[in-house]
Amino acid sequence: MTGRCRGEDAKVIEATPQIRAHLVLQSASKKDRTDPAMNFAIDDSFRDRQQIGNVLLCAGDSDYCEVVRRGSRLGKSFYVCAVGADTAPELLSLTKAFYPIEQRLQLKPLEQQELDIAEVDPSEVAKWTSLITLLDRAEERLPDVVRSHFINSWMLPGLGYGQEFDEKAMALDAVVEVGLLSNDRVPHPQTGRPVRTVRLNRDHPMVGSVLRRS
Repeated sequence: MTGRCRGEDAKVIEATPQIRAHLVLQSASKKDRTDPAMNFAIDDSFRDRQQIGNVLLCAGDSDYCEVVRRGSRLGKSFYVCAVGADTAPELLSLTKAFYPIEQRLQLKPLEQQELDIAEVDPSEVAKWTSLITLLDRAEERLPDVVRSHFINSWMLPGLGYGQEFDEKAMALDAVVEVGLLSNDRVPHPQTGRPVRTVRLNRDHPMVGSVLRRS
């Protein structure tokens, strides 16, 4: 398990069996340098300790994509536990599973929706802008947006949500987890069998902000 923590949490971490803390000093300009240090530590660990098969990454930055790719080529499985809205779609597409930390902390959806969009880093909003605007266009053209159709026909490679169907589906599921989208089921017009659909949660402040700008 790898993740960042505050200095005051180090003593608690060190007291936990089989878990240790590494001190990473800030640069002279006070810039956080934990991401490069963690990348090297992760790479060293799964190369030096061949018995490691699973890695739980408690961070959602795209900076970890390359080390995940390297580990995957060595047969390692990566899992991410991080704040859903702050997790890079590209990272989600490379990992086996995603666990939104806000669910583990039992944060209520209402608390998430009450976040002031003005305080969110614009770069974080930008990660989901393409997907939100694409689904908005799909909903304008279609009475119901079938999930598989949206993944295959709208979430094209190059948007940062993955190349293969499963990768893009995982990214889409992560957006559902943070409340930007909702899943539903409707009868297929020809067979009558239920099919999965997706729709925008237009009441979410981030969705509203993106749509107002588009």
